[in-house]
Amino acid sequence: MRDATAGDHRDLDSRVAALLGAEAAYGAFLVGSGDALFPIEAALSQAGAEAVLPDWPQRARSGALREDLAEFGAEASAPVAAPLFLSRASLYGALYMLEGSRLGAKALAQLHGARAGFWQSFLTRLEGDGAAREGVDGAVASARATFAAFGCAMERATNRLSAGRGNG
Repeated sequence: MRDATAGDHRDLDSRVAALLGAEAAYGAFLVGSGDALFPIEAALSQAGAEAVLPDWPQRARSGALREDLAEFGAEASAPVAAPLFLSRASLYGALYMLEGSRLGAKALAQLHGARAGFWQSFLTRLEGDGAAREGVDGAVASARATFAAFGCAMERATNRLSAGRGNG
């Protein structure tokens, strides 16, 4: 899955990099994150993420992100459409992107409580679930759709920041 989503990962990283400079840009990053994370986590929960990851409620980051947004006096204002999660494999694809993003944001790890243990336990479940292995194409498609949703949200956040409306 890593190789199949490498281009998507690079594209998202380049969009995020533009938003991690000044404080106003970081606020825009938080707004963009909320615009993507809130609907995606809600859709994952509704589709049964807890059946795939029993500790899903502890992994979900919407609550922490809402607190961060409040500190900046900002709110997510333009939610993206969440991908459809119609199979265990599609759940794993989106969760792959979300869990991996904990590691990819090493500079923000202390702010967001990133834990390498989450990644390792996720990989153990992913590799041990036959539905994920058999549905690898669906998992990759879901991961790519999740990357695209975040990319869209970050692009809109960058555009709002450029237009002088960074925090929502």
